[in-house]
Amino acid sequence: MNLQARLKDAVFSFSLANLCLLNVWAEVLGSSRPAESYFRTSSNDLAFLWSTLFATLILAIALMGAVTLVRLANRPLFWKLAESAFLLLLVFPLSTLLREILVSIESVFVRQVVVAITLTIKLALVASAVAVFLSSTKPLVRLAKSFVLLMAPLFLVNLTSIGMFRMKVASVRVMAAKQQEASIPSPGDSRRPRLVVLVFDEFDQHFTFEARPRSVALPQLDEIRQQSVCASSVYPAGEDTLVALPAMTTGRHVQAAKVEGPAQLKLSLVGNRFEEWGSQATIFSSLAKEKFQTGLAGWHHPYCRIFANTVAECHQQGGFSASSRADYLSELGLTGSSLPVFTKLANLFTLDSYLGIAPFLRVSQREVELARQDQLNSYLAILGSALSMATNPDLHLVFIHWPIPHPMGIYDRHKKELTLNPKANYLDNLELVDRTLDQLRQAIQTVDLWDKTMLLITGDHQFRHKNWRRHPWQDDIAWLDDATDRRRIPFLLKFPDQKTGTQYDASFNIVLLHDLILALMREDVSTPEQFRHWMDLNRSRFPLDLRDNNSGT
Repeated sequence: MNLQARLKDAVFSFSLANLCLLNVWAEVLGSSRPAESYFRTSSNDLAFLWSTLFATLILAIALMGAVTLVRLANRPLFWKLAESAFLLLLVFPLSTLLREILVSIESVFVRQVVVAITLTIKLALVASAVAVFLSSTKPLVRLAKSFVLLMAPLFLVNLTSIGMFRMKVASVRVMAAKQQEASIPSPGDSRRPRLVVLVFDEFDQHFTFEARPRSVALPQLDEIRQQSVCASSVYPAGEDTLVALPAMTTGRHVQAAKVEGPAQLKLSLVGNRFEEWGSQATIFSSLAKEKFQTGLAGWHHPYCRIFANTVAECHQQGGFSASSRADYLSELGLTGSSLPVFTKLANLFTLDSYLGIAPFLRVSQREVELARQDQLNSYLAILGSALSMATNPDLHLVFIHWPIPHPMGIYDRHKKELTLNPKANYLDNLELVDRTLDQLRQAIQTVDLWDKTMLLITGDHQFRHKNWRRHPWQDDIAWLDDATDRRRIPFLLKFPDQKTGTQYDASFNIVLLHDLILALMREDVSTPEQFRHWMDLNRSRFPLDLRDNNSGT
């Protein structure tokens, strides 16, 4: 066999291996899509890329070896078996392509048509494989081989797409870092109001106050409640964090949100208007114009990239979309990390996956453990930033978005300690909220700022039964009584030197947080009575139930 034929076999084998592993490549490319780059704090998932490259090379060598053996044997039966197997292998990339196409199609009818066409092609390939074995259909095999050779550049296209996007992400992060360095805080005016805002993720009014299980103790929350304005009927600004936080910080009704880049979140506003979050007037930009100093820390959203030039101090942590896969694979090394790439393909070898839609790679138990570790690390990092900012007298506004009590559980309420035990759950994290408040309160009291500081505690959305009831990562949460999303979040506002609690039972939506914070910082609202009056005037501006069509953490 001449060199040209061997080279053609090598290109064919590598292209076929690349197509067979298209399901894996889809996830590698997915990690470089805007959605992933937005949520990630850094682009450290090269281990997944290298392991996929290595796995592709190993499979290509195996296919090349099989082709070489068939050529050396040169027997009709072997050729028929090889050609039949080749046609059967082409079903795998069709499954992945179908899944990727369906993601971008909204019409149910069109989706059904695409599925029907793809299933027909798959069945035709299976039938052709049988026909090739039983008889001679060389034109069909030649056509399929030509297709595989034609798709050989797909590998380079994938690498180029990943490289270009990583360069874009890196440039955005460098620019944000420079903007943050340029926003060096000047000493704050100690005579101006001081407000600490704590937004706890998935904070639920029902389980926190109204139907709290007896096994859960929240002494700090109860004590602060007795010294604060407590609103009992507050509705979230959105179903999910992706929508809720932009609405809370802009004071706008956000109908939906779409990630478009590492620092770009497109907001769908009332009136079919689409605007980027960073281009809108927010709490942070408005206060920056008035020379207030702001400290901002949070998870899920890339706060420091979006608000780098409007806040004095900033810290961010990635959300669950920032997968732990890279860290997991980097621990295994190049050869070790390639093994999971192959083992994860086992779910493709079922009749449903083979002839249906190839599912995404299944989450391994190790990745679940690392995701829990990520959440714990995020909490500890944000806690450190919160303690530093809350005790800094030069900051007028401290805004903290916490990754708790959002599942997964990272606290053991019986042992009173942080944990990675998979049995830890939402109720454990509720007690962690209380412990966090105790730590913050003690730290602020230590620097003699507690009685000079306004404290506002709330959540972005309620506990979502529909998300966690049968979630594969989650422990059994049947103790959360039923599947009703009550759509109410806690709200506590403590004024400086306030010692007596007061109840506010009228309903309002937390999208008013933006205007309320501005009113507090401008001293338009500085007492419980003024809060009641202000809220009575403004609470009807937004509907209580601002449903959105987004999904996120």
